Amino acid sequence: MKNEIFLNKFKLLISGLLILTSCNKENLPSENEARVSKEFKNEKIKPTLKYYKVGERNIATLQIGNEKLPITILLHGSPGSGSDYDSYLKDSTLYSKTRLIVIDRPGYGFSDYGNIEPNVVKQANIIEKIIEEINSNQKINIVGYSYGGPVAARIAASKPNKIKNLLLISSSIAPGEEKIFGISYWAIKDKVKNKIPTVLRMANEEKLTHKASLEEIAPDLDKIVCPIYILHGDKDNLIYFSNVEYMKKKMKNAKVETYIAKGKGHGFFFSETKLITDYLFKMIKE
Repeated sequence: MKNEIFLNKFKLLISGLLILTSCNKENLPSENEARVSKEFKNEKIKPTLKYYKVGERNIATLQIGNEKLPITILLHGSPGSGSDYDSYLKDSTLYSKTRLIVIDRPGYGFSDYGNIEPNVVKQANIIEKIIEEINSNQKINIVGYSYGGPVAARIAASKPNKIKNLLLISSSIAPGEEKIFGISYWAIKDKVKNKIPTVLRMANEEKLTHKASLEEIAPDLDKIVCPIYILHGDKDNLIYFSNVEYMKKKMKNAKVETYIAKGKGHGFFFSETKLITDYLFKMIKE
């Protein structure tokens, strides 16, 4: 029995390493076009790729929905990419009501892959520039999953007159209230970090600088005045459930609604798409 358990764990580790290694390459625009073409080949309406130049950075987005519709911006976690939202871009009932704009955060996906910006404020500043270029006269909805959450929250605090609703899913907002594995400190050593898959290196670098970033944005969280929807699993062992009470305390000038995903961990974002879609519709209607 012990040998079988060990073998299963070994297989899981090898599978994970293979997946991570497959991501350890430069992501070119042509590969992005191929990915989108393949992923959405059976869809009647396909999302449009659009790139934005922000300083020296190239930021990739995937957009669908009429330009006259209310805008919803979607930010992914770490590790991850905008492809985490593919299922939502296939929901015609959703994009017929809101223009969905999925952004690859700096360094992830097709936004200068491998060159991350770990600082939350600087990430938010980059995305704010994109919002300005979109140049919509309307307020926008913004969604953040996991490590995309604090970036979304920072934007809502920095641009309170521009954000209509904020949806935070399994979001890491409370400094230090997240799991850090012992191997993370080993993986930043010079002899190691350049030998591990890029996607793992990036996620690790972001994680180890995250507490300082969250402490930096903490004083401004009370500047958020738009309605906030918090979705979090009570069994989340990566981004602890204690984040929920912290958010409610810090975001004191906003109307906050919480949904506790009973018995769910960090990954319910991928399994409970209907729940999240329901909240997206709720934001659009307000």
